Amino acid sequence: MKCRLIISIVFLITIQIACSNDEATFPGRWYEDGDFGMGSCLSKYKNGGVSFEIGGDIVVGMGDNFLRFDGNEAQWKVVDKFPGKARKGAVAFVMEDKAYVGLGYSVEGKDKVYYSDFWVYDGKTHSWEIEPLSFSFPGKPRGHAVAFTLGSFAYVGTGEYDGYSLKDFYKFDPSNGWRVFTSLRHSFHGAVAFVADGCAYICTGGGNLSSQQIIYKNYDLFIGMYKLSLGSNNWETLGPFDGLEGTLDIRRIYASCFVLNRGGKDYAYIVSGVNKYNRPIASCMEYNPRKEKWQEVAFLPEPTVEGVGFTLDGKEGFVTVDRDLGVDNTLWKFRR
Repeated sequence: MKCRLIISIVFLITIQIACSNDEATFPGRWYEDGDFGMGSCLSKYKNGGVSFEIGGDIVVGMGDNFLRFDGNEAQWKVVDKFPGKARKGAVAFVMEDKAYVGLGYSVEGKDKVYYSDFWVYDGKTHSWEIEPLSFSFPGKPRGHAVAFTLGSFAYVGTGEYDGYSLKDFYKFDPSNGWRVFTSLRHSFHGAVAFVADGCAYICTGGGNLSSQQIIYKNYDLFIGMYKLSLGSNNWETLGPFDGLEGTLDIRRIYASCFVLNRGGKDYAYIVSGVNKYNRPIASCMEYNPRKEKWQEVAFLPEPTVEGVGFTLDGKEGFVTVDRDLGVDNTLWKFRR
């Protein structure tokens, strides 16, 4: 991969580094958007966070620290600490003017402590409710699950508990709570979920093949793709990954994801992650749901594992990258 550094001077003496592959082959461009500091908690929780959009704001959380990007003032603001236990591998979804953040795990010594609680963030007051969600999550506690909102319901499922991948799914509405939903055919964790053109999709992720030591850890990566249409109770399976020029292999685990809108049409992006040998990869893919086709786009200049992805105004995608230096993450911005 050839990478060209383009240094451009921006107002406020901001320097952004744009990095792209062969532009004729890989569309799009990444820009380094500066440090993404959230406080000292990042020494322990620098990835595996959550993000959600609510009331015109973007909220990003890692551990128990959360930041809110105020769309009116175009700046990041500190949100009150998450009232539950600090965690990673959680999920988040939004229904009307409230966001629900829960599940995940923390590492206590050599053990993982898994959570099943959910906490509610009020998008109008920009604060957390003092008590957890009264409706108890009916499944096992878990980390690295997926969640999304489709129509008037939220859906949560898959994930990992005590070394085992899961395939169960649950449906939620604020008035009646949780109910069991149709399970997937495959068990996996560390996947991504997104909603594009009115349908929900789940892809990537996998299960553990070996966990003797982290450097020997291999993954059995999920090869397919699931689609849920509005109002349906059944999953549609898609795959293999058809690209514009043949079959593409987008398999990975712990990737980041965001959705952009161009010309009134949604495109989903799968960013970085690790391969079956637990090695970080920088490749990025664009999905066109109307053609059910994948296309490779510009590589992320530095790989990210369990990075947080989000979209600003539907035009720019962002991911956080943990460089293992200091307490701040780096924020990269993608434009197509």
